[in-house]
Amino acid sequence: MTITDLHSHILPNMDHGCKSVDECIEQLELMKNAGTQIAVATPHFYPHVHKTDTFLQNIENSINSLKAETIINTPKIVVGAEVLLCEKLELMDGLSKLCIRGTKVLLLELPTEKLRDGHLDTVDALLSDGYTVVL
Repeated sequence: MTITDLHSHILPNMDHGCKSVDECIEQLELMKNAGTQIAVATPHFYPHVHKTDTFLQNIENSINSLKAETIINTPKIVVGAEVLLCEKLELMDGLSKLCIRGTKVLLLELPTEKLRDGHLDTVDALLSDGYTVVL
């Protein structure tokens, strides 16, 4: 059995995740000690704030800062994003790039406001487009 953490803010210098590479390594050690083998890094993506290409480049920069360190026997990091559920999100260019890498699994963060029919229509549209939605 593989234990996977599907929602972690561990990437250094991304949103409210780890503040440094050292803190990230400490978090990975804690995850390893808890039995986690895969950590899906899911920094926040807000469609009204972020541009997909810039966001993905920031993730790559964060990952590269980790690659510069010697990290042994910690969970494998897989990249995704925690995307804020907005109405008509399915129309956003580059949305598939925010899925858990190599999949069509999309982690959605519920909005702070009351869910509207448009939010549910968006989830339905994403499912119809072949995405697996994790709320």
